[in-house]
Amino acid sequence: MAIIENRGPQIQSQFRLDGAPMLDARTRRNVQCSVVRLRMDRPNHGLTDPIPRSDGYYLGLQLRDQPRQQTWLGSRSVPSTPLPSGTISIVHLELEPKVNLLCPFDLLVFSIPHSALDEVADDHGVQRIGSLASRPFTAIEDPIVKNLGSCLLPAFENPERVSTLYLSHMLMAFNVHLAHTYGGMRLGEQWFRGGLAPWQERLAKELISSHLEGNISLSRIASACKLSPSHFARAFKQSVGQSPHQWLLARRIDRAKHLMLTSRMPLADIATACGFPIRVT
Repeated sequence: MAIIENRGPQIQSQFRLDGAPMLDARTRRNVQCSVVRLRMDRPNHGLTDPIPRSDGYYLGLQLRDQPRQQTWLGSRSVPSTPLPSGTISIVHLELEPKVNLLCPFDLLVFSIPHSALDEVADDHGVQRIGSLASRPFTAIEDPIVKNLGSCLLPAFENPERVSTLYLSHMLMAFNVHLAHTYGGMRLGEQWFRGGLAPWQERLAKELISSHLEGNISLSRIASACKLSPSHFARAFKQSVGQSPHQWLLARRIDRAKHLMLTSRMPLADIATACGFPIRVT
């Protein structure tokens, strides 16, 4: 599967908000998924720039009420509903969406190429989905996406504290949820059974322990264990009792305790060595 362009900067440009905070991660097949926080406190921001047609989706999670906006699909004006805080809306980029932003806004925009959803289906050994079922610019109550978005918000404030492992894990869960809830993907029950083989658990722990700074992705660890990322994440938690990210945090703490007891390193240096960067104010 081909590497796709990083759509994070593209979203920033389309909304004319260069410099908006962005998170991105690559899947096991090198497909890029991005999340951008777009915020403007003034009204009448204006019309978004044209969005090139592509086989992918923008999902917007509202962080404040969006009572009204003008919307188009291509050259055709289409109705939109008010988008209360906490709701989502999904639009296929093949429809060439445009929005005239009339009110102040604050939202997370997830850019998900369809190839990322294909990868989810392939990893689970099930049929690929056709498209995500949703009406563009219509508010949808989705507590799972709302909670996942809330878990990502601290990362926009302190990106230096976010591990690649954590971010890839979160976006993997997001993609699985979209494929299942809006694409109709059905998982076989065999995917919810079984843990890691002893060699897989040993290798996974060694890889995580050797990258306490958190710059190793879930996809890389899963690939070393010859598993898909989603299967690996479930199997690791079943075998170890913690998610890979939780186990990483526990190892960081253990390492910090050891260094405090056995070395004369300053606390700031210990924190950095164990993947807990110090924020300078």
